[in-house]
Amino acid sequence: MGRNYKMDTLRSIAILSIIMIHVSAYYVHNGFEKLDINFWIGNIFDSFSRIGVPIFLLISGHFLLGRHESILEFYKKRINRIFIPIVFWSIFYSIYWPIGRYIFKNEWDINIKLIFHNIILGRPSHHMWYLFMIIGLYLVTPLINKLFLKSNVRQINKVGFILLLFGLILNIWNNYLRSNGPFILWFIPYLGYFILGYSLPKTKPINNFLLVFIYFLSCTLISILSYYTIIKFNNNLYFYHRLSPFVMISSLSVYIWFNQISINQNILSNLSKYTLGIYLIHAGVLELINRIVFKNGITGITIVDIWVKFFIVLIVSFIGVYIISKVPKLKRII
Repeated sequence: MGRNYKMDTLRSIAILSIIMIHVSAYYVHNGFEKLDINFWIGNIFDSFSRIGVPIFLLISGHFLLGRHESILEFYKKRINRIFIPIVFWSIFYSIYWPIGRYIFKNEWDINIKLIFHNIILGRPSHHMWYLFMIIGLYLVTPLINKLFLKSNVRQINKVGFILLLFGLILNIWNNYLRSNGPFILWFIPYLGYFILGYSLPKTKPINNFLLVFIYFLSCTLISILSYYTIIKFNNNLYFYHRLSPFVMISSLSVYIWFNQISINQNILSNLSKYTLGIYLIHAGVLELINRIVFKNGITGITIVDIWVKFFIVLIVSFIGVYIISKVPKLKRII
């Protein structure tokens, strides 16, 4: 079977979206007080980029569900893929952030006990949560595949949407409790995305124009409703969340659209094999750029600065990952 250039391209779009979220977040959070044009620029960029993580989950379901392989074979492949990156980057960021605070703020706060505590909780760095969540998802995938053998696509689709609705409700509940529980259970709210990633491409097509319209409308509503919740609910950004309704709708519309169009090999599809590495390294690159290059801004024009920062983070991260991938003893960390 040849490469699926549609999914390769979409995977690259997902990582670009995640970089844009983290770049624009600075302007959103710094704009809470004034809610001026700079806030709105950051807010719009952020709102239209929220599809990143849901798309990764949908693509994972696309490739991992419906497979006929032994449980042992499945676990062996997945462990080889994520175990070393999780261990290496957990240790790396546990040291990287304290060193950064010491260099830029003259605060030395390396605490071995706290480092182990954060790793056990699955949060050695703000973006590492995804890899820890994936562990639980991988553990239940063989069981889901067994259940799917006795189900048709319509039934699977229904289960996916029910679980997505459950994820939406569970997310609201977790936010109320201000707790997500142990990382081994983090996958539960995201099961809907994972399952729909397998079933949606096999269902009846939807008008492409309608899907694009739904994406733009949903993202616009995310930006407007986020402005409202910031004012009314003490800087709350609920509608940014991966499990909020309009992020779900926009993500599913993009995913369905990509499954319905034809795409040949392209720059983005070629970038796909580096996406995990870029995801892992970009947070550290962005921190350096914020501290050094953008310490006092560059142009002073928010929309320009966002794009400049975005491309610097992307290019530096790609170069770093590309170099690592060429070193035999290092390439397994990405």
